[in-house]
Amino acid sequence: MPSPHTKKRQELLRVREDLDTAFETEDLTAQEQLQERECQLESDISHYRDLINTCTAKIDHLLADASVGAQALLPAPSPGLPVAIHDESVNSLVTVLADALAKATSSVKSNPSSMGSRPMQLSDVSKLSVSSRTLKDVSLLSVHYRRMESLFVAANFGQVGEDGRFTPHESIKVAVIEKFLDTLSPFATLVNEAARNIDSNGHNWVALRETLLDKFCSPGAIRKEVRKRVGKLTFPGAANVDQYIDQLRDIRTLHLGANHKCTTLSSTGACQCFDDNTHFIDSVLKPVPRDLKVQLARDVISAARHQYSERRTLDWQLRLPFDGTSGTVTILSLLADVCCANSLTTEGGLSRKHEGQQPSSDVREKLWHASDRQPHSTVRTAAQKAHAEAVEWARTQPFVLLVMGEGVKSATASTTGFSAAKDLRFLTSRAGKPYCLMSFPDKSSAMACVSDHFADKSRFGIVKEFDTDYKRRQRGNNGGPKNEYRSGGQ
Repeated sequence: MPSPHTKKRQELLRVREDLDTAFETEDLTAQEQLQERECQLESDISHYRDLINTCTAKIDHLLADASVGAQALLPAPSPGLPVAIHDESVNSLVTVLADALAKATSSVKSNPSSMGSRPMQLSDVSKLSVSSRTLKDVSLLSVHYRRMESLFVAANFGQVGEDGRFTPHESIKVAVIEKFLDTLSPFATLVNEAARNIDSNGHNWVALRETLLDKFCSPGAIRKEVRKRVGKLTFPGAANVDQYIDQLRDIRTLHLGANHKCTTLSSTGACQCFDDNTHFIDSVLKPVPRDLKVQLARDVISAARHQYSERRTLDWQLRLPFDGTSGTVTILSLLADVCCANSLTTEGGLSRKHEGQQPSSDVREKLWHASDRQPHSTVRTAAQKAHAEAVEWARTQPFVLLVMGEGVKSATASTTGFSAAKDLRFLTSRAGKPYCLMSFPDKSSAMACVSDHFADKSRFGIVKEFDTDYKRRQRGNNGGPKNEYRSGGQ
């Protein structure tokens, strides 16, 4: 039967694997619970390790005393008994305990699923494909390390020691580290820093990990990045609220994945920097239109009255969890419901208003239809409002680029290419197609961005200058100069 120490170590391995899965599925509630359990297990294991060291020292001391005592008490062994019976008994006890400790240590340092397997070779490392696991966000480097280390342990390329650190096997450590560097290839600054570290310290996994995380994912840098992303949040309209919610979850994952000292803890010690922080919730919901925010507050208060009656005296932002697993009632789930109801209400009026209109041949005319309204009409959708506001915003910018296509659907302000803009707006056309307006200091910087990031026509079918006066010219002179260019700067 495994010892308690061994059971704890095995459970710690399982918890870390589950934690990697939670990060991949963005299950934030599970992340918090597993991180809390991970800390508890590490504390328990440290306690057992201290006990083992204490017991070992006492056994050594007793063995020395027993040897001296046995010789004094048994100057001559009895003819019917084995020689040195007392020493032999103590030695047997020590041998049994030593074997047990050795087995426990062996089970901790080895991956249970790979015990007894053949030693890994360089060819095994080269066969492992990591093309789908390249890092997409430098700020999530610590999460990326956790995922890759779990992958390497599962592939028997290394082991997790008693201190919880991953170490590749000595015979293949160079290949494993170089394989990991392949996943950092999109970021030249990371690769260059890693190369400098290897030149100085050799292929040392732990030293390389600490250097990269300290430089690119320090708690201060993560907090700065979180504030930056919160400041760039824009509401893309009720019909496109999923995109907005994804950005909020990305920000929350970024914070929870950092190794920081939280000053706001629950009774269980779990990080509550976001769920129990009114200022944060107000900040990320600031771009939401007032009518939607009022309805959200009402729904939160109503739902919390039944589920968390003990929170009735708290601010409405604290009466429900900010986010959670699928099926649970949270602030984000209610925000999605409120926006869905709003979209259903406004889309009906929009479809009736445009019924019978002929389809336009120019994409900008389609976008303008989304903001058209009759002079005396009382129906104006959230999408129309968002587009009208975006046009007014675009008139204040030096140069605005219009981007449409499949690549816009899952994009956020931090997505490669889009992050190059000075400012941007994500919106949805009357036909339900997402598009993005990107502001640049001048046309040359915009065209450089197009050439570097938006040349793939299969993902970005339309890339052109956004003409804020297009609608007026269409009505005044039946067209006019378009001043446009296609994807790839053509």
